[in-house]
Amino acid sequence: ELTEIAQNTLLNDSTFVASTIGTELQAANVKMKDSDLADLLSDYITAADTEDSTTDSSATDATDSSETDSTDSDAATDSTDDSTATSESATDSSAE
Repeated sequence: ELTEIAQNTLLNDSTFVASTIGTELQAANVKMKDSDLADLLSDYITAADTEDSTTDSSATDATDSSETDSTDSDAATDSTDDSTATSESATDSSAE
């Protein structure tokens, strides 16, 4: 039952679904000759690229925050602010 709930949660997340489809399209090296259809697929590939860059920045942020002294609340707040700014800049650069 827990597995079913987890699966339904992921399937209802449109960002996850688009990212997964994009990842599979990239892995299969799918190329479309029809430009209209290629434009449709590019949305999925863009979602996969965005997800990859977000995952990469999250891993970097986790490393950065683990180096911060957890008892210092000001440092923890600064780390959170930095990770938010990094995530926003990663999203902005992938949208271009």
